[in-house]
Amino acid sequence: MSLHVDKALDGKNAADRHSSTGSHCGEVPLYELNTPAKFAAFLSGSHNEAPVDFLCIPGAEDCDGAIRVLAGSMCPVINDGDIVVFKRINEPFDNIFRGGLFLVAIKGTGQEHPVLCYVNKSEREGYLKLVNNGGFGICGDISPDNVIAIAAVKVVIRYGR
Repeated sequence: MSLHVDKALDGKNAADRHSSTGSHCGEVPLYELNTPAKFAAFLSGSHNEAPVDFLCIPGAEDCDGAIRVLAGSMCPVINDGDIVVFKRINEPFDNIFRGGLFLVAIKGTGQEHPVLCYVNKSEREGYLKLVNNGGFGICGDISPDNVIAIAAVKVVIRYGR
């Protein structure tokens, strides 16, 4: 079952939307990454994973994938089961948008940790400040040397509660 956000928004299917408005529906692969280590390895590119489905989201053609959120690190903004659509970032950290929402894979003691958080400018020179809303997970200042991979969250699909 594929989720077609464009049809939910205006009642038309992707083909009708494209032909009548000229907009393009981006097919974004949905991945089922059910462990933190699997997610961190996938985000860093060291683990290949086949998508379980595809999401059709207008304007999201440049996104790399989508995952379901498994831990409540951004409650109440993003909850367990919500879907985040992301774009991997391969630029230096100086060029990333501060204040934006990101998926970050961080080196930990013996394992990698995925974090869903806002990235702000740190008071410490050369560091990133990770901020979350839920009080769970890793937050605070982190050296870019401890960041394995980072991806910008482009779309959040929230499920009604």
